[in-house]
Amino acid sequence: MKPKLQQPLSLTLQGPHSNLQAFITHHPMPSLHLTLPDAAATHALGRLIGSLCPLPLLIGLSGELGVGKTTLSQGIGQSFGVDDPITSPTFTLINEYETSRGRLYHLDLYRLGSLDELLELGLEDMLAQRNALMLVEWFDRFADWPEGPPLLQIRFEHLAAGRSVWLSLPPQAKALTEALSARLNTEGQWMN
Repeated sequence: MKPKLQQPLSLTLQGPHSNLQAFITHHPMPSLHLTLPDAAATHALGRLIGSLCPLPLLIGLSGELGVGKTTLSQGIGQSFGVDDPITSPTFTLINEYETSRGRLYHLDLYRLGSLDELLELGLEDMLAQRNALMLVEWFDRFADWPEGPPLLQIRFEHLAAGRSVWLSLPPQAKALTEALSARLNTEGQWMN
């Protein structure tokens, strides 16, 4: 029996982040589509994701230069407990942070030519850690990722005013989708 798809639910956040508009679509591959007007809204979304993410988790970030991948990572890291400034690891390739919740790895694949280069830097060891969150910018550069933790994919696109963001989770990470949807719907900050 084919699951019945619901119509997208249009929601608007009130309060300090009132510019954030969300469209939630429920289907077998849980997804969330957001229209973010600015960097502050992108950072706020990151803080929300970081506060809800289970461990272990791999967050794959895709999108053009300057679209908000690092800003989202900064928000995630902040709510995950990182005290140090979070900068893009474009030249270091991997930044590692230790927090009371676990270890956060922030990777940037922009300059890598192959996944083999990342494997040489210890990717499989990072993926095997049970108490780790991995943020991977330019995740879509390589298709053949080794087996690892549940994957939250986040894709950004520039808009004339702001950016569109799509979040997708595989079925084994459905709990995060439900927690995120519940949080967005029950905080009293959302309205139709």
